[in-house]
Amino acid sequence: MQEFKIIEKYLKPLTKNHPSALLLQDDAAVISPKSNTQIVLSCDNLVENVHFLENTTPENIAKKLAGRNLSDIAAMGATPLYTMISATLNEKCDETWIAEFCQSLERTNNRYNICVIGGDTSYHKGPINLSMTVIGEIDKYKAVTRAKASIDDDVYVTGTIGDAAIGLLVARDNEFNLTREKKVFFENKYHSPVPQIEIGQKLINFANSMTDISDGILLDLNNIASTSNVEIHIDITKIPLSKHMKELQKSYDLYENIITGGDDYELLFTASKSFKNEIAALAKDCDVKITKIGTVKKEGNSAKIFNKNKEELFFTKAGYIHQEA
Repeated sequence: MQEFKIIEKYLKPLTKNHPSALLLQDDAAVISPKSNTQIVLSCDNLVENVHFLENTTPENIAKKLAGRNLSDIAAMGATPLYTMISATLNEKCDETWIAEFCQSLERTNNRYNICVIGGDTSYHKGPINLSMTVIGEIDKYKAVTRAKASIDDDVYVTGTIGDAAIGLLVARDNEFNLTREKKVFFENKYHSPVPQIEIGQKLINFANSMTDISDGILLDLNNIASTSNVEIHIDITKIPLSKHMKELQKSYDLYENIITGGDDYELLFTASKSFKNEIAALAKDCDVKITKIGTVKKEGNSAKIFNKNKEELFFTKAGYIHQEA
């Protein structure tokens, strides 16, 4: 399908006629930030057989593309406004594929009140390669980064951890012989990440440092620790698990997957102990599980995980690290 037809039929409706998109008739967009805000930008990509499996539906590819990018905005406490999408497609991406992909994106855009304002499309004979840039805003000097974790901070995480990593294994071969209900649960966690935008926006009042969990909770803990020059201690028994994961843990030792698997897209943050009650109230108000899993102990540059006997645990890797093949 020709690029201009894709733009006219499928991408232009995603702009919601926002003036910044210029009807997608130009090769750039124009945005006008408010005088009392800062612009927050994030860009991430998805590559077939790297970030999603070859048989993944266009609906789920769109969910993952949007979810992982919006999660980066959530991790700074910002409000997403616009997206730009660059898509390198292949022979599998016929008009039906494109329609399903854009319909899925539209549902996400409507959920978070965002719109597409630009991008690019091309074709080749290689794997599908998609990139999204998210543009958001936040009140000046309110953005939460990884760099300000303080000694004696509590360490928190939203949601549950590890489900998406198991979802990838299940999507590949269902090696755990799960019931259909459990199989669907884990696969949905892998394919359809839900960015914690609302809770991120409210955490700007309490969090000293924050990131989202994309490449594994241990690796992202280390990112906060090294950026903030602190040593973080985590109690592995406090890491929140879903009921299905707890059941699976009775038959398999999955902590390596849980700690290093990634694709959770939950928020990981540190906050002063003085905000304990406020964070508990926030979790209740937003109906989001928030769990204290550890403490910022002292100066340093790493995160350490301990078992119930206070013994340090070691893993074969910290998480998913992007590198040349």
